[in-house]
Amino acid sequence: MTLSTLDLASETVQLMAALGVPASRLSGGSLNVFSPVTGKQIAAVAEDDAAATEAAIDRAHAAFLAWRTIPAPKRGELVRLLGEELRAHKDMRSAASSRSRSARSPRKAWAKCRK
Repeated sequence: MTLSTLDLASETVQLMAALGVPASRLSGGSLNVFSPVTGKQIAAVAEDDAAATEAAIDRAHAAFLAWRTIPAPKRGELVRLLGEELRAHKDMRSAASSRSRSARSPRKAWAKCRK
C-alpha cells in the first residue's frame, strides 16, 4: 500500500468508527473493499453465512415494523434530529464526498472522451 492508500484506509477506519463500526470489522476478512477513487484496497471485511444474513434481515424487518407504528409527528422529529446530527458532522461527510466526486466527475470523464 502507498502512503495515500494508507491515508484513505485510515480515514475509512476513522469514519466507520464514528458511525459505530469497530476497526476489527474492516480487516481480516475475505471480501476486499476498494476505493472508487483510487481503485486501491482500503478494507477486507468478513463474509456472513446464510444464518447471519437471515438474522440481519429479520432484525431489519422487525425494526421496520416497529418504525411504522410510531406516529408520523414523532417519526418526523426523529428525522429532524438525524438531520441535525448529519449537519453536525458535515466536515467528515464533505471530505469523503468531495474526494469521491472529484475523482468521478462526469464532466471530467466526458472531456476525456471528447479528446
